[in-house]
Amino acid sequence: MHRLLALTVLALGVVAVQAQDAKDTEKTAKTKKLLETKIASVEYKDTLVQDVIRDLQDKVKEIAKGELLIARDPTGAVSGNAKVSYEAKNKTLKEVLDELCKKNDLNWTIVNGKYKAFGVKYDGYIFLNK
Repeated sequence: MHRLLALTVLALGVVAVQAQDAKDTEKTAKTKKLLETKIASVEYKDTLVQDVIRDLQDKVKEIAKGELLIARDPTGAVSGNAKVSYEAKNKTLKEVLDELCKKNDLNWTIVNGKYKAFGVKYDGYIFLNK
């Protein structure tokens, strides 16, 4: 009986994960695909977060020919004057974001769906926040 219950819960979990992926908006799906972009190298030393964002956008545009939607969380969680340090070689964008954020006490998340702040729609954006 316990095995049947465990299998049922496992099956429902798999269906829930697939359903969650199916609910991604078109922009969110594009952003998730861009996370797999392999970046040759990045080197930031006391670099403004805004400059890091621009650099990552430029690298992804050049490599993957896609527009990376990334910004500081508009609620003000990360200061415009915040500086970060990080360097890496031959990593995916996801790995870069994970390690950059961990090293600099930040987080990142993808906005999926309707989120509007200050008159801007942020569907598919990656937000950097504290």
